[in-house]
Amino acid sequence: MNRSKMYKKGFTLGDVPGLAIILVIVAVTLGVGSAIVSGVMTGYGNTTFAYNASEAGARGLRTLSSWQPTIALIVAAVVVIGIVSMIKMRE
Repeated sequence: MNRSKMYKKGFTLGDVPGLAIILVIVAVTLGVGSAIVSGVMTGYGNTTFAYNASEAGARGLRTLSSWQPTIALIVAAVVVIGIVSMIKMRE
């Protein structure tokens, strides 16, 4: 293994496309998961265990989805800070 990669800290500009793809995959997964859970909820009566479990799952997916813009903003800030600090170190 390359020693420089072993002790690498932070993100570089080359990591941005991979991070963007990860955010898209998470968004699609949350969307598909929500659609599946919603389908399970409509397929059962509201007094069944399956309905209650899927309702809790839907709440969890909704909570995780609401954090997605914040996570994306933090990732973008980390990349920008990494680029700025890399430029400062070269000076």
